[in-house]
Amino acid sequence: MTVPPRSLVVDCPACRKRLKLNAARYQGKRLQLRCPGCGSTVEAIAYPRLAHRALVAHPDPEARRQLCERISHLFDRVDVVEDAQRTLAILGIEPPDLLLMDVTLPGMLSFELIDRIHDRAELSHVRIVLLSESYRGGAYRRPPRSFYGADGCVDLDQLDELPPLLARFFLPPGKGEAEDSPQPETDRIRQRMLRDVERLRGSVDDSDPEQVRMLARLIVTNIVQAQQRCLDDPLQDVSCLEQLTLELEVGRQVLSRMAPAVRRQTHDYIRETFENFIRQRRLERAGAYYPGVEKTF
Repeated sequence: MTVPPRSLVVDCPACRKRLKLNAARYQGKRLQLRCPGCGSTVEAIAYPRLAHRALVAHPDPEARRQLCERISHLFDRVDVVEDAQRTLAILGIEPPDLLLMDVTLPGMLSFELIDRIHDRAELSHVRIVLLSESYRGGAYRRPPRSFYGADGCVDLDQLDELPPLLARFFLPPGKGEAEDSPQPETDRIRQRMLRDVERLRGSVDDSDPEQVRMLARLIVTNIVQAQQRCLDDPLQDVSCLEQLTLELEVGRQVLSRMAPAVRRQTHDYIRETFENFIRQRRLERAGAYYPGVEKTF
């Protein structure tokens, strides 16, 4: 089954309303949209066509529909199949540029299918992305190459991450983005934080330090959940501290967006809140209790 090209689809990070645009009209542009549902600002990149052909392999018709909706404007042609045998058959007849494959594809284990692809020289150009529902809520994500030899992995409930990932595969560095635009990783972190705090838009008095601290606690809680592994053992991965630093910096940007008055202040609410969390965590992990120490979280 071949899916015809469709619109560019973007989810509002605040209310999850789905926005659809003419992909051909905005191709290659960076966009700022106003969500008709909640009025939030939605940032998106209308990537240009990435490659000729993609193959979506998933047993669930609804998942196939959602995936095609997200990538059909990026390829000249998108085919869909529901099991491993049909996937192998198409790979043998007309290899695609991209294979989006469910981790539990019926008929064959994921690593077996990927091994077969890697064993065939004529398929060496095929990019493989696994589709999963098992890595949610900021859980630890292993490096992409550990996913049975695939090039990457994307959660079905976080499909906004898919176009930036594919763009890194098929476009030269910087192609399709403005020179001063944030890196995809920064965009992903910002969107994740905004999903949790945009609902407070208009309800926070940024002249009230306690209300700003409440917002900072929401943002830091999001960072803590996403970087749980780094906080448990920051020495196990040399990239942990760099990632945590990036998260905190994006947290400051989100706070200043939600509470503009913070931009005119020198007080770092994000650092204050994060240090309070670390202090409290150390007390809890040591099993200590000190009267008068107020729990922040």
